[in-house]
Amino acid sequence: MNPTSLRTKEEARLCASVVKEISQTRGVSKDPVAIGKLTVLVARLFNSGLRERDDLMSAAMRSSDLQGDLMHTDTGMRTSSNSKE
Repeated sequence: MNPTSLRTKEEARLCASVVKEISQTRGVSKDPVAIGKLTVLVARLFNSGLRERDDLMSAAMRSSDLQGDLMHTDTGMRTSSNSKE
């Protein structure tokens, strides 16, 4: 088993609930790119040792505030300036 993988369903649910709540708060719950970035952020925070929901939530909110492009996506549509050419 990969040492950074989630060990229990409860841990997976914890991370998913944090991602869901933040995405709804930020209004990006329909944006798959923002959800993906947020999921990676929460997973990294979890793997760094944050196991309590409140700690994980506040750290993820602070980190997502610092990552300006995380929540500054439009309706999920990618424009030509965002695509690789």
